[in-house]
Amino acid sequence: MIQYCCGFMLLSILFFQGCRNNNITDPPPPTPPQSDRGAFIINEGLWPNAGSISFYNITKDSVFQNVIGASAGWITPNDGYVVNGRLYVVVNGGDKIYVRNAETFQALDSISLPAGSGPAYISVIDSAKAYVANYNGTISIVNLSNRTVLLTSAAVVAFPGGIAVNGGRVFVSDYGLWPDFKNVVKVLDGNSLAVVDSARVGLAAGSMASSGNRVYVVCANNFPQKGKVFAINASNSAVVDSITIGDGPSDIAVRNQTLYVLHSDHVMRLGINPLSVADSLFIRLSNAFYFYSMQVDNVTGDVYVSQVISNGGAGEVSVYSSAGVQKRLPFSVGAFPGSIVFK
Repeated sequence: MIQYCCGFMLLSILFFQGCRNNNITDPPPPTPPQSDRGAFIINEGLWPNAGSISFYNITKDSVFQNVIGASAGWITPNDGYVVNGRLYVVVNGGDKIYVRNAETFQALDSISLPAGSGPAYISVIDSAKAYVANYNGTISIVNLSNRTVLLTSAAVVAFPGGIAVNGGRVFVSDYGLWPDFKNVVKVLDGNSLAVVDSARVGLAAGSMASSGNRVYVVCANNFPQKGKVFAINASNSAVVDSITIGDGPSDIAVRNQTLYVLHSDHVMRLGINPLSVADSLFIRLSNAFYFYSMQVDNVTGDVYVSQVISNGGAGEVSVYSSAGVQKRLPFSVGAFPGSIVFK
């Protein structure tokens, strides 16, 4: 009798363990198609682990994790853009641009860049043409229609900090490599990728933005010097304005007559003509390690800021109005949330 009970109990334990294991290993249900406006958050991941992409449905205020998960094997996805219903994601590992349906998230194709390029930033002109700044210092022109690389330049910078296109010319900031930081923006012909000019700015030239006839670049300048923003005339490459903005600027975004500058613990708001401080503490960091990236929704004017909340890089995103009022409490995303891309 004791043996029977023990055998029954063992079978029961195995049965319930089997149920629990099945529940654990069952894949999550697929994310339903998202036709509403939304924001893709490109999570770089904790290297050497693969990154992922989260999606925030703006219309329904819903968050979907891992619409593209680690199983895709994207090592360090860096940047992206949505055009013509397609999401283009620049992935450093593997030297590729991956193409996904921006509504269903299904894979459509991929674009291979030259081996060793290390694609970093993408600037999309229209549904047919884009420029990519690569970490090996080269620039590529990509035909989005037939998904081919038309041309890749020789190395024009030591290490790109950002890319912007204005008036048919391509502007690439040279961040440099520690400890040899650079202070130049190279200007390339948009067709031949020949270097046609350059502009001297501050050390560690980084993130760029374009508005009207100006290109803006943020320069960290390195301690003990203070960071600065420079305005470049896109027609003649002349530096026409600059402003000191304090320690550690890392990202910028522009909308209408306002420029936003990201620091590790706050966001500044600047007027752009002339460059002037409108609010030095427009957004302040709260309950996180540091801010990581930023983007502005050109439709609503809302400012999206990502932040890292743990040593492992776990990320969150908060949404603020153009007046600096928090509209959405932080929502969880993946590790090291970098580029934020609207559709």
